[in-house]
Amino acid sequence: MKLFCKMFKVKPLNILRRVLPLLSLLAVVAVLGSPPVYADAKSDAAKQAYVKSLRETQQHLRDVEKKLSDIQKETEASNPELQKREEDFRKMLMSAMSTKDYNADEEMKRLNELQAELTKKDIKPADKRKLFREFLQRKSRFQQAQGRAFSQPNIKKAQEALQAGMVDAMKKRHPETDQLLKELEKTQKEFAQKEANAPR
Repeated sequence: MKLFCKMFKVKPLNILRRVLPLLSLLAVVAVLGSPPVYADAKSDAAKQAYVKSLRETQQHLRDVEKKLSDIQKETEASNPELQKREEDFRKMLMSAMSTKDYNADEEMKRLNELQAELTKKDIKPADKRKLFREFLQRKSRFQQAQGRAFSQPNIKKAQEALQAGMVDAMKKRHPETDQLLKELEKTQKEFAQKEANAPR
């Protein structure tokens, strides 16, 4: 379960990344984006070099995140107390997301079902489009509910405490965590600067 919402500059949706992997993937794509494709890239060396540089930075960012993700998973697996704190927070968050007209647990269950359906190889294109539309609609509602929940001071405070606990546990088991986090922040800034300075 990703807890680096602030560090990874991603939406709070990623707090449930382990439970709903596809949603996290969409969030990562939204944050990282795709390097722009230029129609005349072959004839413009500067633009070609820019795209290559941006892709390399993007890949490095993913590599660092992967290392941190692996460390986090290993830390979680070896720490029952941390697992309980995560589950308690998940329940707290889902409860805060739910209303009399909206059940976050049921919504997550349906999103998982849709995810499974969308990954089937024998699904018809028309059915896939229909399911994907439903997925996007439900995902949007889920994100809105989660955004409202994270605006509550008690949820935000609990999330920050859990995140701090996770990072501390990771550093104790893997001293390289601190350096990786610094590298992540540095690469994020580098990526953002390159995107902002894209050739026009």
